Amino acid sequence: MLLDTTDGNVSVHARRLEEAGYLTCKKSFAGRTPLTEYKITAAGRKALERYLDHMETLIKAMKSVTLNRVFIGGSF
Repeated sequence: MLLDTTDGNVSVHARRLEEAGYLTCKKSFAGRTPLTEYKITAAGRKALERYLDHMETLIKAMKSVTLNRVFIGGSF
C-alpha cells in the first residue's frame, strides 16, 4: 500500500481536491466491483508543481543551514 490510510480518508481528501478543481473523478464498475478513477487537472498539475518547487526551496535552505552549523560549530 502506497499510503497508510483508509479508503474513506483518501476519498475525503480527493473530494476536497476535486472541489478545488485539482482533480476529476470518474466512478464506474468493473463487473460488480466499484471503481473510482482520479485524474489531475491542468490547475492541479500547476498547483502541484508550485508546491514541489516550494518544498525543494525549503529543503535546500534547511540543508544549507544544517551544513553551515556543522562547519561553523566545528563538529565536522
